[in-house]
Amino acid sequence: MSEIASTTNATGPNPQKVLIVEDSKAFAASLASLIQHEFDVVLVHDFKSAKLELEQRAKEFFVSITDLNLPDAADGEAVSLVKSYGIPSIVFTGNFSNSLREDIQALGICDYVLKQGVHDLAYVANMVHRIYYNPNVHVLVIDDSKAARNVISEYLTRQRYHVTAVESGAEAIKLLQQYHDYQIVIIDLMLEGIDGFEVLKRLRARHDFSEMAIIGVSGRASQEQVAKFIKYGGNDFIRKPFEPEEFFCRINTASQTLEHFEKLRQLNDQKRMMLGMAAHDIRNPLGNILTGLSMLRKRNKEESTERMLNLVTQSATHMLELLNGLLDISAVEQSTISLNISDIDLREPLLKVKEEMSMWAGDKQQTLVLTVPMEPVIIQGDALRIQEVISNLVSNAIKYSPIGGNIEISLSFNEREALLQVKDQGVGVPVQEQPRLFDPFVKLSPRPTGGEQSTGLGLAICKKNTGYA
Repeated sequence: MSEIASTTNATGPNPQKVLIVEDSKAFAASLASLIQHEFDVVLVHDFKSAKLELEQRAKEFFVSITDLNLPDAADGEAVSLVKSYGIPSIVFTGNFSNSLREDIQALGICDYVLKQGVHDLAYVANMVHRIYYNPNVHVLVIDDSKAARNVISEYLTRQRYHVTAVESGAEAIKLLQQYHDYQIVIIDLMLEGIDGFEVLKRLRARHDFSEMAIIGVSGRASQEQVAKFIKYGGNDFIRKPFEPEEFFCRINTASQTLEHFEKLRQLNDQKRMMLGMAAHDIRNPLGNILTGLSMLRKRNKEESTERMLNLVTQSATHMLELLNGLLDISAVEQSTISLNISDIDLREPLLKVKEEMSMWAGDKQQTLVLTVPMEPVIIQGDALRIQEVISNLVSNAIKYSPIGGNIEISLSFNEREALLQVKDQGVGVPVQEQPRLFDPFVKLSPRPTGGEQSTGLGLAICKKNTGYA
């Protein structure tokens, strides 16, 4: 009967802390400075302190960076101590020999690093990052040798990858048809039946290099076969038998490349979101400008010219501010929006929005009713972003309320908080669709009552600008 083996070290919520066991305080501090921007770091400088720390809160650590030789534990006892708690360990050592290397690898460590320079510190920091995120990386191992599957799976598990191992190409293809979350596939080229080349071709037909890394392994493949594997779409090739260090470096490089692709995808999505937000927010003031100009042509100029021109000026100014934000390359690249925090009277943006939206509501015979306190309602925030939120809420109410309906906007406050409410007479959102209400670019079943267009961004912008994104 065929065999499918799956292993993972991920159990429950991921611990967030890194334990550094290093007797050189200067060296430990330098290493900690490279890691603590991403993770909490606990420093101890001897075996006794490490033992006490682990006895009290071992479950809080997802990895330990351990000096092989400590003043009170000169023979690697600290590494064995960390391993006894099931914590992956990266070993630091100042001395090195082939026999020492074999002894360290026999301890089942994640990796070892020599104390030689800044590059080694950076390598350790990168390894810590990988050890934390590797449980989210699913690896499929395809090898008809049980011994090879076990060795590869054991190496991967040391570094906390989520591993599934199968013995044939047919099993792998069946598995890959059922599950689509494998990011790395390790294939023996010389499989019986459906060989590694055929598996590779089928995988590359569905997954490009940004979605899946495919690494070939073999002890019998010729140079021509290796070249063929790479040409068909393989990312890398490792010849058996391989050393743990070579295997770790190649697998981690593939994983890191996939992570970079994912970050680029996220950045692109965030840029698209920001561009969509800007386009969405520009539409309302631009619509007011066009409506105001149209009304100026129809109405008696002596009655409304000054009011209309004021509204056009306000809307144009608002649109210019939004465009300036859109053209801020730094904000786009970092997917951040700079905030100008100051004291704001919440009544002011409400009055501006009511003024801006009144013509649109009037075109639909709708009534905007605004209720605000007599005294100022002072909060700290970005006036432009707050006005965007209010504008989107009110424009949504106008868009989805029936012709001739009422829209109530109210502001109240107490000593601790201010409450802004926008109530309309729309049909509402079905319960099953409500979890998606604030997702960007989602268009739900309710339709605008006046034939207006919808980008599906209004409420997503409100969520982002209020800090809940």
